[in-house]
Amino acid sequence: MNARLAVPAVVSSLVVALAVPLPAQGTADDVVAAAGAYLTVFPGLVDGVVLEEKYLQQASASVVVTRELRSDLAVMADPRQGWVEFRDVFEVDGRTVRDRQDRVVRLFTRPSGDSLQQARRIVAEGARFNLNADGVQFDRTINLPMAALYFLRAGNQSRSQFRRGATESIGGHRAVLIRFEEQGMPRMIGSTDDAAAQGAFWVEPDTGRILRSHLELTSRRGTTTTVAMIDVEYEEHAQFGVWLPTSMEESYEFTGSTGNQLALISGRALYSNVRKFRVDTDETVATEDTADES
Repeated sequence: MNARLAVPAVVSSLVVALAVPLPAQGTADDVVAAAGAYLTVFPGLVDGVVLEEKYLQQASASVVVTRELRSDLAVMADPRQGWVEFRDVFEVDGRTVRDRQDRVVRLFTRPSGDSLQQARRIVAEGARFNLNADGVQFDRTINLPMAALYFLRAGNQSRSQFRRGATESIGGHRAVLIRFEEQGMPRMIGSTDDAAAQGAFWVEPDTGRILRSHLELTSRRGTTTTVAMIDVEYEEHAQFGVWLPTSMEESYEFTGSTGNQLALISGRALYSNVRKFRVDTDETVATEDTADES
């Protein structure tokens, strides 16, 4: 299972924009259109954002093992995909694996022609710390909190079928439940059997902001079935004009041909110390905006 994600080579200047208010009432199409409009300006709002991630993982098979990662999770604007996010691990089980230097920040403050290669190296370094269970082979590449939002981007909406559900209250905000089922090929998340993703979003209908997401993928390889689920909660960061992840819950269950559980991998990530860095196009000096200790 591999996510088709890329990391941009160039970081652009921050463009602050606000989502265009849309009607509070409407069909699934109305709410999905509002989310698409919001995600059009979303890259400018999250470009240069760095969150500190505390990520506890557990793998259960013949034995149970745990691992805690601490990382910087950085977000870059990308002209093709809108945005990309990548994890830079700096601590594993309390052990420092690199100097606590903001390598991701240097990609913003001193962008260069090899920024793409630098970012890919950081991603590869971080991925090797992901916990795996005995007896299963699994390349876990969708464990990024904002990955589900790609299905709601305006250019991707035709690839899925959307249905409206109930209206709920999340943190005092009115949210409409929108369920989706992927229809288009090739799939946005690669798997050996071209499995279709499905899930749900809780969308604030008058702004299109996403307050919660659920992503699910069931894939079969040989006699093994893998069910992956990722749930993300968002919270408002008014100083940046955007909602950002505050927690991510994930699970990957592996079952055999008779339905017996072979292994289970789970994880919970919490996000804090949100910073935003800006690159000035006419200067080489970048500044750090307000930090949020959440």
